[in-house]
Amino acid sequence: MDLNKAYLFVVGKGNPEEKQRVICLLTGEKPDPLLLAQFRAAQNPDGGFPFDMVRGHPSSLMDTSLVLLWLEELNSLDTDIAVRALSFIAGKQRKTGEWCEDMELETLNPPFWMNPRDLKQVVFSTANCGFWLAKTGFGKKENLVNACEFLSRYRNRNGSFYGFIHSTWIGASLFSLVHAKENRVVKEAVDFLLNVPLENWFTSHITWLLWCLGSAGFTRKDEVITTFLSYLMEKQREDGGFISEDAEEFTVATTIEALKVAKMFRLIKV
Repeated sequence: MDLNKAYLFVVGKGNPEEKQRVICLLTGEKPDPLLLAQFRAAQNPDGGFPFDMVRGHPSSLMDTSLVLLWLEELNSLDTDIAVRALSFIAGKQRKTGEWCEDMELETLNPPFWMNPRDLKQVVFSTANCGFWLAKTGFGKKENLVNACEFLSRYRNRNGSFYGFIHSTWIGASLFSLVHAKENRVVKEAVDFLLNVPLENWFTSHITWLLWCLGSAGFTRKDEVITTFLSYLMEKQREDGGFISEDAEEFTVATTIEALKVAKMFRLIKV
């Protein structure tokens, strides 16, 4: 992996926000206050961020967690913006432990992974929201345990979670944060992930998986980390970028995630 080429790709191809994200990520600096002001202005009164980041749209769990990801890269998870976003997520948990996108989104024709009537979306949202609350220390222990208990009902015999493969690595990370990485659910989920062939992995999946597990206590001493880091190194393009599963326009974002993972696992010194 040529990390310098990856950095130059982001600086050369990224928009002003993406350039700030990579610079803050690699230097530890705070962003331009004007950028944070833009996030603050985009935030809905309930603390969430609007679907598709369009003013006037209802808040979505997915868009809110995406902004939290950006704020982490901007070294700004300690801001009022992040606290309000996390409060929004915490407040959306149902009494039975799960999270689900708001039914209001149906009128906006959301992508299939945000369909509030689809159980796959509920499992994904529960894993993702629980993970963010556990990662930031914002969630109450009993609420996080309830989320894990809900997810436990939707595990497959092969160790994966029902639905999108994303739910398996995010769910495993949540269980690791709540119950430790030696937990049986975590081990079985990791074993499943290790048995998925390399050709089935998109680069954006690999970076997301590594970041989640790294946030949940996994290190380069763990086979799953060394395996997926080796996968990541095989995915870099000649121009330095890492292609996204979605479209060329998201390649810069995926490259930032690759650099974040490289920093997390000390492949680069900053």
